Order: sequence, then C-alpha cells, then structure tokens
Amino acid sequence: MTFDWSDYLTLAQNLVEQTVIVSEQAKFRSAISRAYYAAFHQAKQVLEEKDRLTITLQNVHKFVINQFQNHPDPIRQKIGNRLQVLRGYRNQADYESSISITANTCQESLTLARRIISSIDSL
Repeated sequence: MTFDWSDYLTLAQNLVEQTVIVSEQAKFRSAISRAYYAAFHQAKQVLEEKDRLTITLQNVHKFVINQFQNHPDPIRQKIGNRLQVLRGYRNQADYESSISITANTCQESLTLARRIISSIDSL
C-alpha cells in the first residue's frame, strides 16, 4: 500500500479545527508544515511517476519547485510558484521561532496546498 500524501492536508485541516491543543502556535506551525509536505510530495510524485525523473535527496525541494517553475506549461509554472510561496511559509513555521504565525497565514497555506494539489490532479 502506498501512502496518499494528500492525507497530510487532511491532517493539517484537522489540526486547525482542533479546539484542545497546547498552543495556537504549535497548531498553526504543524498545520502549515503538513500542508506543505502534502503538496510537495504530490508534486514530487508527478515528476517521478509521470515525467519519469530520478530525483536525488540533495536539494530536493528546490529541484522539484524549479522543475515546475521552468516547465513550458503555465499550469505547472503556477504549481511551482505556489509551492515556492508555501515552502516559505513552511520554513518560517518550522525554523523561525521569533515570528508569530497567524491564523490568516495558516489558512492561506492550507488554501495554497489545496490549489496545488487540485492543479496536480488535473495534469
């Protein structure tokens, strides 16, 4: 059985909707991270399975984003651009403790992830 990466997006949405949690920041940060990885792994899977690319672990996030941004198909370019924005949110959520993550940033991240996955599904 293969893992369905979009389940991470469902988990992210469930995290946001939870009312009992240690802190809002932990909830928002975890949701953003899961949303990013849902979209990222769906994009990576397209490159590996549909485009038959071999992807190494070195700079994998940048590589996947660049493959989409530099593709002649405008839909793929939009996927790459959205994934880059979402990666920025994820990096802040995972690494920048001095930044306060807002509910709006969290919702925007979930929306971006949904749009990325929807666009990928239409390829």
